[in-house]
Amino acid sequence: MPMRLPRAIVRGGEPEIDLTPMIDCVFQLVIFFALVNEFSGSDLAKVALPLAPKAVTAERGSDDPSVVVVTIVDPSDPPAGFDASRPPIYMSGRQPSSMAVLRTWLREASDPIRHPDVSRPRVESAGGLRPSVRTLRVRCDRRQDFAWVQAVIAICGPVPGANPDREAAECPMLIKIDVSARPADEALPK
Repeated sequence: MPMRLPRAIVRGGEPEIDLTPMIDCVFQLVIFFALVNEFSGSDLAKVALPLAPKAVTAERGSDDPSVVVVTIVDPSDPPAGFDASRPPIYMSGRQPSSMAVLRTWLREASDPIRHPDVSRPRVESAGGLRPSVRTLRVRCDRRQDFAWVQAVIAICGPVPGANPDREAAECPMLIKIDVSARPADEALPK
């Protein structure tokens, strides 16, 4: 005799559908995808980061008065007027003679006294100044050492243990920093 399967279980006059098989299938799919996918970040180390060809360039960024642009060039392909005895850095078309001079230029451009970021707390080690609201854009040639980018970032904040009055007068107080790589075929800003 053929077996007849019930279409629904009737309890109290209302048909009910048994959801147990569907829930079992959903849990099996969740377990399958959890076992198949690898959630660790080990694959990130294998990825070569792009050179950001569509990043905002210094020419477009220099129109924005809230952006201070510093360009780190490759000394093997220097621009006209490059002095190899100085840091391979340009700001507003000028090459500083030292990192201390660059820090002075950054202080003039950021001016945390005239342009404080009132949403940030005061920095006691810099004489109670607030950080500058301006953004520093560091553009580095992809063939240059990243140590130059680190050096530029290091001079943007207060020097630990330094005289607070001196830091209030000299520190650029830049905390918003963008770093990008300049494609090899892009010309330097004039």
